[in-house]
Amino acid sequence: MYRNRRKSLLSLVLILVLGIGLGYAFLSSNLKINGKNGISKNSWVIYFENIQNQSGVVATNSKISADKQTIDFDISIKKPGDYYEFDVDTVNDGTIDAMIESVEFEGLDNKFNDLVYFDVNYKDNGMPLEKCDVLKKNLGKQLLLK
Repeated sequence: MYRNRRKSLLSLVLILVLGIGLGYAFLSSNLKINGKNGISKNSWVIYFENIQNQSGVVATNSKISADKQTIDFDISIKKPGDYYEFDVDTVNDGTIDAMIESVEFEGLDNKFNDLVYFDVNYKDNGMPLEKCDVLKKNLGKQLLLK
């Protein structure tokens, strides 16, 4: 009798362990994850605004183009030491950060390239604008051009 009871108990334990193992395997193989995921549209919307002419030896008026992508100014430098400066807001209204690739100056006669210098600095800390600087999304930086 003791032997039969022992076999019954061992069989019951074996059936329970087997049942738990099969149940676990069944539940883990039927795991479902429901959800919605997508990639939103990203954009760069970078432009200039709020140009302010600063005091300088040379007077002129700077203006931002209609598409807000370029700044136009026409100056006449008469002697060494003459300068012109203005500050402008560079704005990133896009959904992702932007990185500075280059700053380009067009329209200068080639014979003056070695005589005329341009500095583009951040107005808040005076550090120069450099390649690979980041313009954070939904923010702007004020630049000083001299």
